[in-house]
Amino acid sequence: MRKINILIICFLQFFILNSASIVVALELNGPLWAPNCENLKKDYFSDQSFYVIFTKRPDLQNEQNHWVLCWNGIEVLIPKVLYKDIYVSINNRNEYELWLRTIDGVLISLMTDEDKEIKDVFSQTLSSGELITSAEGVLATKDMYGGPVKISTIMMLAYESTPNLLTCSEENRIKESAIAVALILKGTASSDLTAAYRGIGSHDGWITKSKVENTIEYVLNIIPAINDNQLLYITYRIPEGSTYEYLPFWVGSKNQESNETPPNWLTTLNNALESRSNDSWQAFLSAAKQIGISEKSILRTYEQLNLTSEP
Repeated sequence: MRKINILIICFLQFFILNSASIVVALELNGPLWAPNCENLKKDYFSDQSFYVIFTKRPDLQNEQNHWVLCWNGIEVLIPKVLYKDIYVSINNRNEYELWLRTIDGVLISLMTDEDKEIKDVFSQTLSSGELITSAEGVLATKDMYGGPVKISTIMMLAYESTPNLLTCSEENRIKESAIAVALILKGTASSDLTAAYRGIGSHDGWITKSKVENTIEYVLNIIPAINDNQLLYITYRIPEGSTYEYLPFWVGSKNQESNETPPNWLTTLNNALESRSNDSWQAFLSAAKQIGISEKSILRTYEQLNLTSEP
């Protein structure tokens, strides 16, 4: 799953249509709307992924054995097997992000991103980080979405929409411009998309399913109740035929606590994620080293968290 930055993506994608400004390229108020819309449908929206919309979740099989990793208030279910890589970093918002790999090829990543309201979906982010907006872009965003809009709102629209909704007619220009932007993000967020599901147990959000080489990739996009300006991404990349294929669908369900005592490395990891202290991370890295977690993972975690001494 690639993190979505609408401020960059919308600019790059729509800029291709017209060498003028982004608002002119979309032509919300001009004669180029129809041909640009038709070009999008013909040249960009041809892949079948754009036609994937929310559908019924699969019937859950017997619950697979799992442990519980507690991250940002979410009980993340992980396979109850041996692990060879566990890597932890901290981003510029002081939030922990994790990558775990089992010995049988299951890869799990836990990442975060912002989900703040955007006043101008056509704004540009310079290399310096400065955000450039325009009065036209703010007005267009208000026309399209009713005002400032969040990435999660646009993405929910994306998985409710297909290119068939685009008539490219003048009378539907504003509404269909909003759909076009959503579809562009849909295509950028997931390649080889095969399914999408609304909701993640008791959590707000959505799940996407994609085929990635010989694996199935599920991305759980969670809008946390405690911070609605944040998006949490839990990605499971699972080998085809794995016994853990349905594990992502159990996240957010009630009574998902594991019946068995978790291993020491997981207990210390959960404690470190909560307490955030140097000593707690040292305890986790020591436990991880004892069970054979790769030296590369341990050293990278040590460096990324800027710990004061090696485990």
